[in-house]
Amino acid sequence: MYESDLKYCPQCNDEYRWEIEQCAVCAVPLLSGTEMTQQKDAHEEAIKQRSMEFASDDELVTIFRGAHVEIKALEDILKKQRIPAVVAGDPDSCGKG
Repeated sequence: MYESDLKYCPQCNDEYRWEIEQCAVCAVPLLSGTEMTQQKDAHEEAIKQRSMEFASDDELVTIFRGAHVEIKALEDILKKQRIPAVVAGDPDSCGKG
């Protein structure tokens, strides 16, 4: 995905020639393609290490309320990032989903 002879912005992912040192948009130092690959691999490994289980002392909070379809889409996004979630019906709803 990343070419080793180019540089990339770690924030916006823009691609630059090797001699450029800073992102023109984000004003942050650029990383080589190799460094970007290592950073991406480390991030993916960290996601794989998530347990997907709640601890007994975890506090549950409402992060979103919406239609069943919207909630299921959000649940899928959280699952892909291996973030555990509980989907619960709203007491004010019709009770069908």
